[in-house]
Amino acid sequence: MRTGFWAVLGVIALGLALSVAQTVYTPASLESGSYRVVSVSNGRLHTEDTVTGKRVSFPDQELVKAALSGKIKRGDVIRR
Repeated sequence: MRTGFWAVLGVIALGLALSVAQTVYTPASLESGSYRVVSVSNGRLHTEDTVTGKRVSFPDQELVKAALSGKIKRGDVIRR
């Protein structure tokens, strides 16, 4: 009976530890500085920060030209 109790307690503790680790862990591909392309208009590339979800617009004309030529498409992830 005692062995079973400790086994169940160990499994619960392991599950809790894995749950906390998953919450704290941020994958390397989603580091700050990466943005998902949403649209291009008014000479700006409109993006969304992949970590926070905030909308960010870049007035960078090279990015705008790349988006208008089709090199950068909606949903692509760029890093700055």
